Parts: sequence; C-alpha cells; structure tokens
Amino acid sequence: MVLRQKDFTIIQASEKEIPLALQFRQILLKEMGIPRELLINSMSEVLLAFYHQEFNVGRMRHYIAYSQENQPVAIAGAVIKNDFPYCLLNPGYYGWIMDVYTLPDYRGKKLATKLLELTNQWLVEKGVHEAKLIAVENDARRLYENLGYRATFDMSLNLTEYENYNEIIEQRVSGVTKVAKKCLETS
Repeated sequence: MVLRQKDFTIIQASEKEIPLALQFRQILLKEMGIPRELLINSMSEVLLAFYHQEFNVGRMRHYIAYSQENQPVAIAGAVIKNDFPYCLLNPGYYGWIMDVYTLPDYRGKKLATKLLELTNQWLVEKGVHEAKLIAVENDARRLYENLGYRATFDMSLNLTEYENYNEIIEQRVSGVTKVAKKCLETS
C-alpha cells in the first residue's frame, strides 16, 4: 500500500522496516524521559524478536510517512493483543496503538492523524472492537481525543520504591517528580 499526499508518501511497512520502527521507538522513549535503568538490558533484542514474530503472524502493522526527500518522518503502528480480561470478551482481543511518533520539524501537518486512521482501519479489518494506548503529552492526548479515544479506568500501584513506567508518564504530564510529591506531602 502506498498513499501519496501533497508533500508526503505513506507506506504500509514491510518486515524490512522493522529496524526503522525500532529506531523511532528509541527516539520516543528518550523524548518521554524513560531512564535507561528502567529498561531491561536486552530490550533491543527482545523488541526485535517481538516485532518480527508479531509481524510474521499478522498481528502487527505499522505505517510510515516519508518526506519528498524520501526520509522517514512519522510512524504509527498497532499490535493485536489477547491478554486478560479481553480474552474473555468478544472478539477475544484488542488493538494496542504503539510507536506513534512524528519528527519535530514535521509536527502539525496531520501526519499522525492520517497514520492513525490507517492503523485504526487495519484493526477494524482484523475484527478488532477496541483500540487502547498510553498518551503522554497533552498534544498527543488532543490528537487521540480528536480521533475518538477517551480516558478509561485503568489504575496503577507501585509496589516498590523504584519509579515505574506510569509514574514517569505522570511526571511528564504533571511536571511533579516522586521526590517533589513526597516533599509536598510532608510540608
């Protein structure tokens, strides 16, 4: 699938673009402020194996936007998951939106919107009834809300003294770190 727009070409990623998807994921994690020590040492190898496996069985798809200079500038993808409790509900699986990223110089051009529309269309074609994601930035939240996504009722509890993924995301949104929160609670 190739979709040509005024200044961009959008393609359905093939297996050979998996390393590119993982490069975008690394940029995204860095921009999110996810500390390296929070990630497993073998993350790159685990992700590469996971992406190849899910792509090859037809449970993963990405779309990539290329500039007129044939440079990749934006990506969006999804994987079909069947974990509990969704495996108990019809159709037994849901879509997990992932790797949504646009290079800073290309933001505001509706690339993520178009890529997500294609991703959502693919999920519908696969029989998926619900798509889920984690939205970190306010701009991202607006993008998803404009596409019809809504906040849901997931909750999280940190069972250790170590910061977890949800706390890091919360810090990005609120601007308050765990240390600052403790200071505010004791004053």
